[in-house]
This record gives sequence, C-alpha cells and structure tokens, in this order.
Amino acid sequence: MKNIIRFCLTSILLVLAVPSNAEDALSVQTSCSINGWTNNDFGAEIQVRSAPVMDAAIIGQLPLTANNSANGDRIYSVRFDITGSVNGWLQIDNISDVYNARTTDRLAHTEVKSGWVPADSVRFRIQSARGFESPQPSATKLTDLKDDRASDMGDIEKVIACNGQWVLIDFRTKFHREEDGRLTALSHNTQPMHRAWFRGICGNEETTCDMASADKD
Repeated sequence: MKNIIRFCLTSILLVLAVPSNAEDALSVQTSCSINGWTNNDFGAEIQVRSAPVMDAAIIGQLPLTANNSANGDRIYSVRFDITGSVNGWLQIDNISDVYNARTTDRLAHTEVKSGWVPADSVRFRIQSARGFESPQPSATKLTDLKDDRASDMGDIEKVIACNGQWVLIDFRTKFHREEDGRLTALSHNTQPMHRAWFRGICGNEETTCDMASADKD
C-alpha cells in the first residue's frame, strides 16, 4: 500500500512539473547543437556572463562589427557554438575570431571561450521552410513557406531559445512567392509574424551552408 501511495504522489508531482504553456517551457534549460554569430544590430558590445542571469559576473565581451575595416578588409563577426538555452539566454562555446586572422584588424575582445549571452544577441540563417508550435516536425505548422527558405523570405525579429537543432524565434515574412515564381514584397502592415520553432540552422555568416530546406513536403 505504501508503495502504491508513493507511486501516486510521484505521478502527481511529475504532472505538476510539466510547463503549462510555451513561455513556462522557456524556464527549462535545454541542450542545443547549432552555431551562430554576433547580432551586429544588438546596439552594444555583447557581455558574456558566467551564468544566465543579469547579475552574473561578466567574464568577457564580444564586439559588434562593421562590414569592412578602415583599410578595406572584410571584418567577420565573432562566431561560436550554441550549446544551451534557458530564460532568454544562450550558452555559447568555442568563441572564435579566427576568420579575421588574415586581416590587419583583429577584433579587440576579452579572450573568453564560453559563457552565457542574451539570446537576441545571436544570429544565424534558417534554411528551412516551416515554423512549428514546438520543436518537433509533427507539431502544428505556424509558418509555411512551401519551397522557399526562411532566410530568403523574411527576417528574424528576435531570438528566444534553442532546443537540440531547433531555434525559437519571432520570424517576420517579408515576401510572397507568386504563382509565376516572382517574389513580391509585402507592405509592412501585411507582413505575417509568428513566434515559431525552426530547424535547418546555418551558422556561417558568409554562406547558406548549401543546405536544402529541412521541411519541404
């Protein structure tokens, strides 16, 4: 009898621990396996912290970059692996400025290799056509771009979280594909925006990673 009662209490606690909505789910720390670079529209040097809270110790800074240096060399953004997510923060690792090694303008940043940054301080490309209600292909589709890639049809408005090889973003669709194949720009007040989970992440700022859409029918 005691074992039965213990089992029932455990089951109840597990039910109570399940997040009641998508926002609650963001408080659960996830493990991720994607790449990205610094969001150069973030507005300020990105502070890397020791933990995913604003009062955690600052252990480094990531500079924002312009397209070119004073002498005309290309300046690349700082890149990194994205390994975790919780409460609007992303955990990053293998922070690197190696792509600027051949320029005369190495980026001046603290030599930190890993830490936590605000989720929206990160960017990547999305080489898939569908945005889902949850990070699984069987979930309800919230965005459906047919045969087009998301990064070709709109913009990331905000990065929120990641889970495995998925990202949760606010995505704004800016173009419409006509039946004859032409792309037409949508007026701002008719541009759909959805908070959705996407996969097919390209963490290379200079290419599309040569990826086919992850979610074509």
